[in-house]
Amino acid sequence: MVFELEHVVYAYGAHRAIDRLSLSLAPGKFYAIIGPNGCGKTTLLDLLCGHRQPGAGSIFFAGRSLAEYGKKALSRKIALVPQEYRVNFPYTVREVVSMGRYPHTPRFAAPSSTDRDRVEAALAACGAQDLSGRYLPELSGGEKQRVVFARAIAQDTPVLLLDEPCANLDVKHALHLLDLAADRVTMNGATVVAVMHDINLAARYADELVFMQSGKIYAGGPTEEVLDAAVLRNIFDVDARVAYEPAIGAPQVVFLK
Repeated sequence: MVFELEHVVYAYGAHRAIDRLSLSLAPGKFYAIIGPNGCGKTTLLDLLCGHRQPGAGSIFFAGRSLAEYGKKALSRKIALVPQEYRVNFPYTVREVVSMGRYPHTPRFAAPSSTDRDRVEAALAACGAQDLSGRYLPELSGGEKQRVVFARAIAQDTPVLLLDEPCANLDVKHALHLLDLAADRVTMNGATVVAVMHDINLAARYADELVFMQSGKIYAGGPTEEVLDAAVLRNIFDVDARVAYEPAIGAPQVVFLK
C-alpha cells in the first residue's frame, strides 16, 4: 500500500475532525474523497502529506511511518495542490513553478538543465507558458490554480494530492488538468488522491471513491460499486438518480432535490 492509516485521530480543540479513521490506499489508482463540508476531507490530505501530525493512531507511507521521513525526502515523494495558494512576495509564475524542483536540487546548487526542462514541460502541460513572466498576485483564481498545478507536475512525484483542484477553473481547464492527473496514473503508475465536491467529475476520473462523514469513512471502493442513490442520500440528504453514461464510460448523477 502507498498509505495505511490505522485509527487516526486529529482534533481542533474539542472537535474531532478525524475520528479513529482507518484507510488503505493502493498504488497506481486515482482516488476521489467526497463528503459534506466540514467532514474532514482537507484535514485528511494535510495528514497524508505530513503538514499535520495525528493526535492518535498511525500513518504509514510506503511501508514506513510517515513521521520517519524528513521534509525534503517526503517532498520528493508527495506533491500537494492546495485549495488556496497565497504568497505575499511577487514571484513570477516561472519562479513559482520552479519551486517544485527544490526537493530535487542539492543544497546551494543552481537548478540543472533537467530542472529547467521539467519546469518548461510543466508550464506547457498546464497551458501556463503565456503566464510565465507574470507575477502571481496579478493572476485570476483560475490562472493561479493552473500555476500551482504546474508546480506539482514539475515536482515529479509518485503521489499527487489534490485539494479541490477545479474550484476556480472553467470546464475546459478543469477537464484538462484532471486528464493530466489521470495520465500520471495510467502512464506512470502514480497515485492520485483528490478531494472533490463535483461528484460527476469524481466519478468520471476516479478508480475508487472514498465517502467521508463526520471524520470517518462512510463507504469506499470502486466507483461503479459505491456510487449509488442510497449513499448519496445518507451522506448529503438529497435524492438522486445514478446511471452509467456510455459517452465517458462512467456513472453520472442527476440530483432530483
